Amino acid sequence: MRGIRTSRNYVDIYSKNVDRLGILRGNLPEQIPSFYTLVNSILEDVDALHRGEWDEQDDEFFLRLYRGMCSLLDAIIRLGAEIRREIDLYY
Repeated sequence: MRGIRTSRNYVDIYSKNVDRLGILRGNLPEQIPSFYTLVNSILEDVDALHRGEWDEQDDEFFLRLYRGMCSLLDAIIRLGAEIRREIDLYY
């Protein structure tokens, strides 16, 4: 799995602007931190895979890991769609 790479540019943008979330309307001040928490979680898993932290694990471990990552991706996509609807509604 060493070929997987991630970028943190968007997470950095969030981190630099987190103190301004309160000025947003609707559910955005709550949704955006949740979104980035989920994104950061999956990026940490991908980074751990890249570093080889779990190279000695068995197939069952990786099956559970990948299923968990799929669930995280689904949650990220759903929440991203909710955020988009909020943006369309208020802006």
